[in-house]
Amino acid sequence: MMNLRSHTARNKSMERLPNEVLLEVMMYLSVEDLFACRLVSKRLAALAMHPYLWRREWRYVSSHVYNRSRCYACPALRLAPCLTDVSVEVPSARNTPLYKETRCAVSSLSVGLKEGAAGAALEAALVIRNQEALGRMTSLHLFMDSDVDASQAAVLLETVALVSGLKKLTVFNSFPLSEPPINGVYGLWPRSSLTHFSSELSPESEVFCNFVLAAHAATLEDVSLYEGTSTSTAALLAGMPKLRELECCALPGMEAVAACESLRELTLHITSDTERLELRAAAAFLGGATQLLGVVLEYDEGAGSAPATLDMDLILALAATGRSRVETLDIYTDPQDDDDDNFCPHARSLLQALPHLPALRALSVGCVPDALLLGITPRTAQA
Repeated sequence: MMNLRSHTARNKSMERLPNEVLLEVMMYLSVEDLFACRLVSKRLAALAMHPYLWRREWRYVSSHVYNRSRCYACPALRLAPCLTDVSVEVPSARNTPLYKETRCAVSSLSVGLKEGAAGAALEAALVIRNQEALGRMTSLHLFMDSDVDASQAAVLLETVALVSGLKKLTVFNSFPLSEPPINGVYGLWPRSSLTHFSSELSPESEVFCNFVLAAHAATLEDVSLYEGTSTSTAALLAGMPKLRELECCALPGMEAVAACESLRELTLHITSDTERLELRAAAAFLGGATQLLGVVLEYDEGAGSAPATLDMDLILALAATGRSRVETLDIYTDPQDDDDDNFCPHARSLLQALPHLPALRALSVGCVPDALLLGITPRTAQA
């Protein structure tokens, strides 16, 4: 009896709390617990659906759950007014209509295409368009599959390229888009809003990547183009007034990017397919980009040998002017290039370059042979 009275007293005490206080407490509840609150009382049921509780940065639901009894993506998309982060896979026999029609506005959307599923790309395009219409989506991550029909992939990529209001766009496994999106052809480009863009750069995705880079050139700050190269992309990168971080392979015409005064961080990938023309362009870029503060040089398997000529030596190019502002330099060489634990094909270039890198504070290399260690002295590494 006493326990019942105590429980009743606590309930009455809780009911006297203002909504603002209850919301602050409920903010720490899980998605499962918020749904449970809907069964306690009308007041808690109403508070459980308050947007304040659902726009928290850690409020995340996903359809990628093995134990279906604990998947709250669908209830959340039906009932919640908004969500910070949602991950869905399409098509779904039961839930695809919900994904396309939900009124739950999402800030960050991750869409995965089910492997080998017919119509997955078109369904994904409708999911993305629905969230764009709701007006809250600022981050989009798209995971495509190699079995996607090329024509459907083009429709999906056109949809992605023309989404308005995005701040961050990540595309994994881009596919052919033979022409720029039709709106772009007629000058109806999306308003520049992206600050972060990441995508594979390949002959198949070049048109898509270049369209996004051109449309959002005014606002892009962080660009990651992995795995491939392009003859037309460097010029677009060079025209970005706010670009601060760049990750890419050596690009033809890359020397033009040195004119980008805002650029501070560079990650450059050198592969076994990198051509001499591209290496020379990258070296010219490093020689002219004295504004850089951090540089990462990653040599993939088969690309770690010493440069054939001085004009392809990226490390010497970095130090060529003596005015480099680089504070951190990381050099990674694939260990499979040589069985020798002391394999460091760039040791000689490093020793020559160090005296001409006056701002260098931190140096990291994949391996440190004795010759390199003995060569680093207060005189050669002034900083």
